[in-house]
Amino acid sequence: MRETMKMVFMAGPNNSKRIEEAYQYKKILAKNYVGVYGYYDLVRGLEDVPLAYKKHLCELCLRTTASAVLVLPGWEQSEIAKDAVAYAKHYNMEIFYPKLSNIEDKELRKAIIWGHAPWSVTLKK
Repeated sequence: MRETMKMVFMAGPNNSKRIEEAYQYKKILAKNYVGVYGYYDLVRGLEDVPLAYKKHLCELCLRTTASAVLVLPGWEQSEIAKDAVAYAKHYNMEIFYPKLSNIEDKELRKAIIWGHAPWSVTLKK
């Protein structure tokens, strides 16, 4: 049987400082061949769309694409992030709670090892 890439859904607070930080996590995961997308990717440009629609969109992605959730620092301030964590817990998905957006973070390394594509070999910064 052929192994396939796992997808990690990133969830966290939605403010400009945190979005920049989220892209640092995303960059590290992608460089290490971990499939990753996040709430920020889904709702970019949808600022005027109701929260209920954004929640529905995230749930749809969690249900159809995600294999795990990477929860960014400050996630407790985001309704959507809290919903993503609840969804992941309910369906026994992997959940990672990194504290730092660098390769030295233990939880981030754990997510990389868990989610790496079958053809990847080494950790990259």
